[in-house]
Amino acid sequence: MAQQQQVPDIRKLALGAVAGLIVVLSYLSVVIIEGGNRGVLVRLGTINEKVLGEGIHMVTPFVSQVHEMSIRIQKADVRGLAGTKDLQQVALDVVVNYYIDPESIVRIYREVGDEAAIIARILTPASQEMVKAACAEKTAEELLILRTDLRESILKTLTERLKVRGIIVTDISIANLDFSDEFDRAIEQKQIAQQQAQQARFLAERAENEAAAEIAKARGQAEAQRLLIQTLTPAVLQKMAIEKWDGKMPQVVSDAKALPFLQSVNR
Repeated sequence: MAQQQQVPDIRKLALGAVAGLIVVLSYLSVVIIEGGNRGVLVRLGTINEKVLGEGIHMVTPFVSQVHEMSIRIQKADVRGLAGTKDLQQVALDVVVNYYIDPESIVRIYREVGDEAAIIARILTPASQEMVKAACAEKTAEELLILRTDLRESILKTLTERLKVRGIIVTDISIANLDFSDEFDRAIEQKQIAQQQAQQARFLAERAENEAAAEIAKARGQAEAQRLLIQTLTPAVLQKMAIEKWDGKMPQVVSDAKALPFLQSVNR
């Protein structure tokens, strides 16, 4: 009786184990690719050419592996060192926005590796090389003044360089431009000298304008005086004297000579 009871128990345990194994295998056979990602299927060390899209996929457990890679726009921070046209050293912090071409996922994974390898082995070296090439075409002062031109130059060359590798660059930005302490001091001294020169020019122009104004004023006064002298005839002087006379005769009149306006009246 005991043996008959043990047989069903063993069968139940075996069936339970098989069922559990099936569940585990089923779980391991299902791969879910999240939105914005793509999957690379590797079976027994061989990379499958088919790209796994978003959604549920069935794979062979223990034989196949799926490596997910994002196709969303990502950001990479690159530190670049370069020399300028006038032999100044500059350090640039460049932020690169990019995404992986979905059609190139398998090729990139085969040739380079995962996303960390893409940044380390392709994106960073290419960015640093393009930064050096762009900076070598400009002087240090031009880098400061023509920062937009520098950005566009790096963006253009970097986009062309990485596109053939299946990496699409959407934009870049230059976060920092760091020069040597000697160059920074030279720029500061130049700015001070320019400000002093501008101030000196302003003072000189103001003095020149003030002098011109004084000359014009003096000329105007001289011209007015000349015209006044020309118009002050004896008749005008007598008329002015009569207009100012209050009607009173002077208390003392010399016999030697009469007043001019009295002469005019007597006549």
